[in-house]
Amino acid sequence: MVLKPTLAEAMKILKQLQDAKQEHLTLEQNRKSFSYRQGDQDKLVPDYDYDRTTMHLNTIDHFSLELRNAVAITNLKPIENQPEFHNINDILATIAVEKQHIQRLSRLNVTEKITKRSVGFGDTATTEYTELNYDPERVQKDLRDSKKRLDKMHMLLDQLNLTTSVGELQVPTIIAHLI
Repeated sequence: MVLKPTLAEAMKILKQLQDAKQEHLTLEQNRKSFSYRQGDQDKLVPDYDYDRTTMHLNTIDHFSLELRNAVAITNLKPIENQPEFHNINDILATIAVEKQHIQRLSRLNVTEKITKRSVGFGDTATTEYTELNYDPERVQKDLRDSKKRLDKMHMLLDQLNLTTSVGELQVPTIIAHLI
């Protein structure tokens, strides 16, 4: 079976393969040994074949690695008509930086330029003022702009994930039913 998945399809297949691998490992854990009592005539031996399980796990691992490599190579290919980004990895890295920028701006996003509070008791009570050392309106504008940039990058990444193929891959017969 030959497969030519998009990036989005490849990520879905990788998830399916990971789930299948976990299922094999769980079955192996549950069936690798069995107990019986002395004198039991009929032992209930669970269905487990070490060689078959190993072959399935190795095939899943090998194809997963091949698919991950295809995704990695595809993510490094130049993007046409996108002067702002060289490749998909560039978009992913820029998204991470933009998210950190948004977190920083969110911490600075307060509305009151000056706050006051009473400090002390009775005759020693005084008023303490805290004043911002920056323009909160500018922070709010920068935060809105940063969120818009992040949304645009996510939309571009979604479009590329749905339309960019990772190339042709030969799916091993024993795992074709998983995909």
